[in-house]
Amino acid sequence: MSFSIDLRSLCPPVQDQADMCCGTAMALVAALFVAEKKRGMAARELSCLFLYRQGRAIENKPDQDTDISIESGCTALTRYGCCEEPRLRDREQKWKK
Repeated sequence: MSFSIDLRSLCPPVQDQADMCCGTAMALVAALFVAEKKRGMAARELSCLFLYRQGRAIENKPDQDTDISIESGCTALTRYGCCEEPRLRDREQKWKK
């Protein structure tokens, strides 16, 4: 007997990580997005960049563009949560001034 569930309707749009090695952070943010949506919460644009930066800091590689481990990504989510992308963009604009 085959059993399958199609969760594509719950998933966020696919994103391009471009030149960054942030695939793990993107996957964890997508999983969080799906979990929130399954709970009936409003969809939010969560920041994989925030999670990526926090994960690299946990791994003591803040200045390296290397992917983070799932363990570091989960630790970052537990410690810091995940901010929304527009909030991070606003903060970065203030830093550039």
